[in-house]
Amino acid sequence: MPLAVRVILCLTLNEGQLSRTKRFRPDRWYTLNFVDMEEADEIVLLAVTREPSEAAQMAFHDTVRQFSEQLFLPLSVGGHISDLAGVHNLFAVGADKVVINTHAFRHPEFITQIAHKYGSQAVCVSIDVKDWHVWIDRGSEDTGMHVLEWAREAVSRGAGELLLMDMDRDGSLEGYNLELTRAVAGALTVPVVAVGGCGNWSHMVEVIRDGHASACATAAFFTLPSRAFWLPRATWARLDCRCGHDPLPHLSNARHAPAHRLYRWGVQRLLVSRGQEGDRLG
Repeated sequence: MPLAVRVILCLTLNEGQLSRTKRFRPDRWYTLNFVDMEEADEIVLLAVTREPSEAAQMAFHDTVRQFSEQLFLPLSVGGHISDLAGVHNLFAVGADKVVINTHAFRHPEFITQIAHKYGSQAVCVSIDVKDWHVWIDRGSEDTGMHVLEWAREAVSRGAGELLLMDMDRDGSLEGYNLELTRAVAGALTVPVVAVGGCGNWSHMVEVIRDGHASACATAAFFTLPSRAFWLPRATWARLDCRCGHDPLPHLSNARHAPAHRLYRWGVQRLLVSRGQEGDRLG
């Protein structure tokens, strides 16, 4: 099957405001004016308010609706989803996929219920990991379960995708945990989305090439100053040369090229160098 490598923008809302986290603690607040939506292939929108009021939940649904109406991108939504009614409400306001975490761990049958009603493609299980253990309740409770054990069970229950977060890398900008991602991706047949630690486009290439992730997600990188989204010609050449190829002729004379296009071309050529000429990137 064709392999679609996706660049995913992961946004978290705390008390109705967009926030960045570092090791699961609020690090910075910002507005959508500081987010580059055009560089993403998908959006993940997560509500992380610990105990939201009914008004806060309604406001979150309004936010989801606005995203759905204004952006022509796949939208995954998570946060405080504990029953099928909540799933239905999110789909009703424009979500394409739901992201579940703590409730799924405590009630694994919930994964199956969603998959049976909406299909596996509609359910993504988010797994927060520290020292190879699964943590829940926004990273406050160590379950003691090994990540591979829970990942396999989640998929067997019907999860069509996993969102894999390394808690210690969250907001660090130091790169993804390649060992963790590679281990989980190698044990499963569903897409694994790596999140936590992205600081530059090379980190994205590495987690696809070496970590075997199907997609890479980031919050912090998309909220850096706008110049971060344009790579100079030399950077493109470095990415391309990792595959043993010369820079593409039509890009080599350009002063700049959109970073997400360079990224996709770079990863494509990396995959081609591994003998996957038939694959195409989305």
